[in-house]
Amino acid sequence: MKRKTFIIILTLILAILIIALITHKREKHYYVELKGKADIPVREYNFGNITYLDTVNYNFVIKNIGDEPLIINKVLPNCNCTVVDYKESPILPNQQAEIKARFIPKKTVLGKNSATILVEGNFNDGVTELTLKGNVTDIK
Repeated sequence: MKRKTFIIILTLILAILIIALITHKREKHYYVELKGKADIPVREYNFGNITYLDTVNYNFVIKNIGDEPLIINKVLPNCNCTVVDYKESPILPNQQAEIKARFIPKKTVLGKNSATILVEGNFNDGVTELTLKGNVTDIK
């Protein structure tokens, strides 16, 4: 009787495990390996001296120099003084795309400023930093 109960319990446990594995939702990833190769000629742009009333626009260029499409998963600025815009489609080999960055200074943050934009994708080391920096002054 003990053997029969053991076999029934074992069968039920196996059935539950199989059902759990089949129905388990897996997180969708856009890439598995860091196969892409990108060339980013300018990773840091110095906009020089501006007043807090000015706005700086700069387009960072990402060139695909590899054989696999480049996929940008996320583009995250580190502050609300920076707005980014980019095309959410793969960058094919020998093609390029732009990440449009807009730096909007504030009167409360005069002096040297630096804004970092993190780009996550299937290229280089997985995360690339782009930087806008310069000096924000009061109006004269």
